Amino acid sequence: MATNSEVHRGSGQYLFICYSHQDVSLVEQEAEWLRRQGFRLWYDDNIAAGHAWSEELAEAIAGCSAVLYFLSAHSASSAYCVDELHFAKERKIPLVPIEVEKLELSPGLQLTLGSHQFIRMVGVGRKEFRNRLAAGLSAILAGSSTATSAGATVDTANPAVPRMRLMRARLAGAAAAVLTLGLVLLVD
Repeated sequence: MATNSEVHRGSGQYLFICYSHQDVSLVEQEAEWLRRQGFRLWYDDNIAAGHAWSEELAEAIAGCSAVLYFLSAHSASSAYCVDELHFAKERKIPLVPIEVEKLELSPGLQLTLGSHQFIRMVGVGRKEFRNRLAAGLSAILAGSSTATSAGATVDTANPAVPRMRLMRARLAGAAAAVLTLGLVLLVD
């Protein structure tokens, strides 16, 4: 597993994970799955003792491509998580809220997250959740130099990313384009 310092200090895109430490086992499980899919991640599991953690967090958020927010009762009540979200939002960094459990948002979180599409983990199967998450993250990362036109990311710093996933994404993109064209022709 790559350490945060390797990802953060290296070149290329990465995703910042915002979460409550009370949800760490769930977050680590999903982070490991995302890494196996080729996504580069940063979260605060590897801040060295004695470092100014607030500076390191700020640098990591400022340099990330998007913030994954694991929304739970714990993270919703965490001042640290709320600060991280505000910092990202002020810098116009995309926020990807992942609804870990059903809960009513505070007015402040409603204001911060109200215009963002949530990815629901609760109430859907793990496979469906993960497919939605990977597709959403790929779409966000698609505008960079390491993304394909079909929205799948290729981590150039990680040669172990399977090429079959890239081919499937290109085929899916081509199929979507054909379907869209067919719908446009039907409407005309």
